[in-house]
Amino acid sequence: MKTIATSGLVLCLALSASIARAEMSAQDRAFATALETRLKTLDAQKQRCGRGVALSCEKTIESERSTIQTVLADPDRVHYESERMRVDLRQELLSLLTDVRAASAVLNAQSSYEEFALRMGAVGNRLTLIRYRYEIALSRGDHKALGVPISDACNALYLAVGDWKQMRRAARDAAGMQAAASQAPPWQTDYFQRQLRDAQLRHAQAQRRLTDNAATVVTLVHSATRAARYGESGNEQAAVRK
Repeated sequence: MKTIATSGLVLCLALSASIARAEMSAQDRAFATALETRLKTLDAQKQRCGRGVALSCEKTIESERSTIQTVLADPDRVHYESERMRVDLRQELLSLLTDVRAASAVLNAQSSYEEFALRMGAVGNRLTLIRYRYEIALSRGDHKALGVPISDACNALYLAVGDWKQMRRAARDAAGMQAAASQAPPWQTDYFQRQLRDAQLRHAQAQRRLTDNAATVVTLVHSATRAARYGESGNEQAAVRK
């Protein structure tokens, strides 16, 4: 009798969970499914905890496991965490846009490669954080209208990094060839002059590419900024309708 009662309780709990899952929104269900997948990967991660840090590693994994299980046990909590992740992702994307605009300003002015590299470091760090922390939100397409133009601007910025490096390298080569040509004996002058012209050509080509990329970045940043403003306007309209 006790076995029958226990089986009935388990069945009721399972049915309750199924009903609760069915009543969730598509986004919440996707979030819950992603959390369940994450639970499965934690076991594999636990096996990889190395010696010396095994205890702290396992403790961190168990803490995450407990948190996920607590969330999954309550549909309201699933919805709350799902929405919180969506809102937090938007804020991170806006912060990334701020970093991108700062890098774009330096690129457009072509004032300092060192400052540009510093700005791009901030962009790279923000991208890494977003990809790691908001993998679930990104996979379900949250804020795609904002994320895509920002991603396009980031790609153009990274192309500009390479062009600016090539331009600087060609400038150094040209300066070196100029100095060598001024000190070379007459029979070597033609050689250094050819090397100088080649470096100057490479510098001019890199300069053109850099200028073109800078213009492309400006256009893409404007598109991302419009997407951000449209999103804010849309949020305000949604709040008014509520």
